[in-house]
Amino acid sequence: MDFLIAQSEPYDAVRALYEPLWTEKEVWVGSVPSGNREVIEDATGPVAVIAGSISGALADAENIRRVSREELGRHTKDSDGSFAVALPKDQSVTVVTDAGGSIPVFYGHGPRGWAVGTRVHDVAVSTGLDTVDRVSAVDFLMNASVCYPYSWYEDVRMVPPGSVCTVGREEMTCHTYWVPEEPADLYKDCDYHSWGRRLRARTKEILHSAIAGAERGRVLFSGGTDSRAVLSLMPAEFKCIPTTVLSSKNREYRLAKRSARLLGRELELIQRPENYYRSAIPYRIDRIGPGFDFRHTHLFGPVADQFEDADVVVGGYLADTLFKSHYMSNVARRNTRPDSLLDPCPDEVKPPPGDVGGSTLSKIGGAPFKDDLVAAAQKRRCEHHRHLKELRPRTAGNWHRLWPLSTLAYGSYLSGLRMQTKMVEPFLFHGNYQLAARMPDAARVDRRAFRAAFADDMGAAGWWPTDSGRIPRLGGYLGNAVRVPIRGTQRLLDALRASDGEQGSWPPFQWGWHNVQVDEHFPEEGTGLYQQRLNELMTEEAAREQFSDDDFIPVRLRALTLAFGAEKSQ
Repeated sequence: MDFLIAQSEPYDAVRALYEPLWTEKEVWVGSVPSGNREVIEDATGPVAVIAGSISGALADAENIRRVSREELGRHTKDSDGSFAVALPKDQSVTVVTDAGGSIPVFYGHGPRGWAVGTRVHDVAVSTGLDTVDRVSAVDFLMNASVCYPYSWYEDVRMVPPGSVCTVGREEMTCHTYWVPEEPADLYKDCDYHSWGRRLRARTKEILHSAIAGAERGRVLFSGGTDSRAVLSLMPAEFKCIPTTVLSSKNREYRLAKRSARLLGRELELIQRPENYYRSAIPYRIDRIGPGFDFRHTHLFGPVADQFEDADVVVGGYLADTLFKSHYMSNVARRNTRPDSLLDPCPDEVKPPPGDVGGSTLSKIGGAPFKDDLVAAAQKRRCEHHRHLKELRPRTAGNWHRLWPLSTLAYGSYLSGLRMQTKMVEPFLFHGNYQLAARMPDAARVDRRAFRAAFADDMGAAGWWPTDSGRIPRLGGYLGNAVRVPIRGTQRLLDALRASDGEQGSWPPFQWGWHNVQVDEHFPEEGTGLYQQRLNELMTEEAAREQFSDDDFIPVRLRALTLAFGAEKSQ
């Protein structure tokens, strides 16, 4: 899905990664073929390169040729998908991002000219701006993401979400066509059945459009509520195979197999190769870019290859994040009672796993990193948050890591987009993202709107428990009352018999990553880069200890990105 558009032809090492599309008046345009890349052409030649997938007015060459940014913004509102659209012009390029900025696009103006692209390394090398930003590196190690609009490199920035921007010889100029403004009734009681109907209708329309003309599809099927919801909306006559990727036929597999059968389908298991997540780490980092967690490249290499027999692969990604309470800090969670909505807490930001920066923007707490770098990273977060509070004064804390979407550590999505098979994640599509921004918080709590949207379509599968013990069709006190004994029974069974594998993204022997060393995966030059950059970021004492404390295992893993160097060659 990647594209690169540069003022001057890239170095050989970068150029070799792309299929050249055309060169016009010194503007070089290249892209990487995949199921998630499209080139729009007319009688005069290529008009646009699309990363991701798009439908509607913006996919029509007649609507996007030689029009103003404002007109392009109006066309984008009438479109749907998960996309970044590049329109090369004379001596410039115009980029259109979807509402959430789901596909990151980077730009820079440097000694080698300007460049725009989806791979931050290639933009940095093509512009000559390949100096690593130490503040961004500390931000990533602390928070598992780089704060918008910054990138891994000092003078490379991210194109804004919900915008139409032109990059040329001068600095970028931008028209914003949409921002996630907070509706006045967002914090009030609501008719969550009505919101559920909207969510179901939009999701069903997305899925049916995605499979139009396809003969065979796959659904990424964990057996959880979200994958059941997606599979339940697939037409019965469409050959759609629920597929799970695991290291063994563990409890997750058995639950998924049963729930798939209840939905009238047979589950297929793709066996994860041994040491899968520890393999090709430099390539994984290069593929998704530093700033995203490479451990989440689930659809990668030999696993991704096994999805090429399908015309389209569908997932249920970000349903928890956008339509439930996963990222909500203003929610009281209890084991025996339903979640309940608390008073607004706009500055409370739910921390990522392994966070060392604290859960509020006022808390610095950045050990083991140098104080000045921690303070600078915190300042960036606060500036971004101040802007977000102008848009969402009561729920800025919940949306701090959701706007743009590309601030999430979501390597699973970015690696999936690089497959040769078309990838569709309906819950983060342009239209659904805007729906999530308008949906009252009360509809998310206890999965109210989500249950209203999909429970009936799940049929009998809605009554089969998930790995967490949740019954998808049940909520409220009854749902929690059923969940507690199911989870208790499973804990008892686990204690009485040997574990047959943990549920989750990683197999048990890889869960902690305790013994991962940089020199196992990077050559001598990379190992030297790692040590040099680490010393620049950390206090002397912490650098000597090399993350010896188990509490810093997630940070130590993120730090492997420090060993990566952007390659260039004349």
